[in-house]
Amino acid sequence: MTLTMYGQGLAVLAGFFAAVASLVGKLAMAGKETMELCERLEDALKQDRLIDNLDCQAIVAYVRLGCFVLIFLFNAIMWTCFVKALRGCNSSVEAVVTNTAANLFCTAIFGRVFYKETLSLMWWMGATLILVGLVVISQGGTSLVEDDKVKKQK
Repeated sequence: MTLTMYGQGLAVLAGFFAAVASLVGKLAMAGKETMELCERLEDALKQDRLIDNLDCQAIVAYVRLGCFVLIFLFNAIMWTCFVKALRGCNSSVEAVVTNTAANLFCTAIFGRVFYKETLSLMWWMGATLILVGLVVISQGGTSLVEDDKVKKQK
């Protein structure tokens, strides 16, 4: 695996962890939804006669606190991957665009899976343009690096 592929992989990973941090942040701020989830869990456990009742207020507080901690953890992982991606890619633009594209798509997937969000045709067209731009930047950066190597050899 070349250094550039390693850098691009780290940029994708950084985008993924940025999206995870956003997802956890949304959970940290969504007290009402977390309370509803706890109440549904309590009802299910009561039907199975596994518990009498849950202290949903305390559970929600702990879940939200845990999510706030996870925001910082996932952002730290994201920045670590991103800084390494900057070193591994041909240019900083390549790392930034790859990271942004990965973050965009991971966020879209998480929104669909966890929150049943739908995305418009315009969103998909914009996302496609971002991917096309990523390909153009990746191809353009490679030829520039190769041209510089040829010039230095002469």
